[in-house]
Formats: sequence, structure tokens, C-alpha cells
Amino acid sequence: MASKYAGDTGIAQHPAVIFADNFESGALPGPWDEARNQKTGLNLAKVPGGPVGKRSLRVEAHLGKDPGGGVTKWFQPTATLFLRFYTHFDEKCDSLHHFVTSRANKSL
Repeated sequence: MASKYAGDTGIAQHPAVIFADNFESGALPGPWDEARNQKTGLNLAKVPGGPVGKRSLRVEAHLGKDPGGGVTKWFQPTATLFLRFYTHFDEKCDSLHHFVTSRANKSL
């Protein structure tokens, strides 16, 4: 499906897509259900030369200071869920703890 949407333009309108955020407008948490550590670990940043659009979600963690930021979106149960996202790590990044979590139940 994604190959039909250059730069993801219009993909959010496809009937099979249940959630999409290109971070191009609005503020956090926006369409996300939860946002953690917005003051120190999350911001919307202009990223020149990124793969799609002009803004990205920047997530930071400061070792020894905080667990970092993050966003969460809860979905209704479904038999199959596909996730697609782009990522870039700072060249100085040497520690990945929690990166992406996908859970099937909000109570977990």
C-alpha cells in the first residue's frame, strides 16, 4: 500500500489506515493518546533533508537524568496491525533502551 503514496502524501485517507501522523501541523500530544516527558524528552523539530515532510518528532533521553520522552496511541483490537515509521539516530547515540513498543492490551 505505501508504495502508492509517494512521501506518504494522502496515505491517512486510505480506508485501511487507522492512524497516521506526519507531524506537519499542530502541537503535542495532538492525535496521540499519551505523551511522556514533553518538557525534556519530546518536541516537534524542523528536520531539513528528512525522508518525509519538514517536521519530525524528536525524542530524547538523557542517561542518568530521565527515561526520555515518548508518545502512545491506543487502538481497538484488530487481527493484524502493520506499523510503519522512519527513524534517524544521532551519530553520537550509543545506547538504545526502549525504542518502539507494540502492545495488544492497554492493561499491560
